[in-house]
Amino acid sequence: KVIMDVNLKLRVDLYKYDQYANKLMVSLVDEFVAYSKKMKFKPVFLLMPQKDDVSFIKRKKEFFYKDFMMAIKDKLTVVDFNHTLLKAGNLDDLYSDDNKYGGHYSKLGNELLAKTLQKRLFH
Repeated sequence: KVIMDVNLKLRVDLYKYDQYANKLMVSLVDEFVAYSKKMKFKPVFLLMPQKDDVSFIKRKKEFFYKDFMMAIKDKLTVVDFNHTLLKAGNLDDLYSDDNKYGGHYSKLGNELLAKTLQKRLFH
C-alpha cells in the first residue's frame, strides 16, 4: 500500500514538475518514431492508466500528464484511454484486482479498450 501510494505521487510529480523526465519521455517517443520510419510502420502511443490514475484525474479534474501529451501529439497517433475510462461506469468492473490500484484490466476492461482502439485507429 505504501509503495503504491508513493508510486502515484511520483508519477504525478514526474509528469507535472520534472522537466528532465518529460524531455526524456519525449526523446524516447522521438526514437520510437524514427524507428517506425526506418521499419515502415505507423507508430502508436497508448496511454493505459492504472485505476488510481483514473481516480486521481476524476477527483482532481486534472490530467497531470497533459504537457507530455501535448509534446508528442503531432509526432504519432496518441490514444489516451483515460477519456474512455472516465466515461465508463464502475472502474472496479474494468480492472482485475479489487483494490484502489486495480491491477491489470479485466476481461470487460480489455474489451472496452479494444473497442476504443479499433474506433480510433480504423474509423
